Amino acid sequence: MRPITNKIVQVHEVCACGAGSVYQGSYPIKWRDFTKAGIRRKMCRWTGKQFLLMQINHYKCTCYDN
Repeated sequence: MRPITNKIVQVHEVCACGAGSVYQGSYPIKWRDFTKAGIRRKMCRWTGKQFLLMQINHYKCTCYDN
């Protein structure tokens, strides 16, 4: 059985108030579970290389919870 490897995913988080943040995360996920996790493959316009993208929308403001 093959081990599950970490994939580098670009995460876009958007708060309910409109504030957004972008960061890269490394997640241990199988390729077949991408649609369940909301991860899509995108193509970079400038380099032509593929990358993984996850969009997270918060429906309650989480900006000042820290």
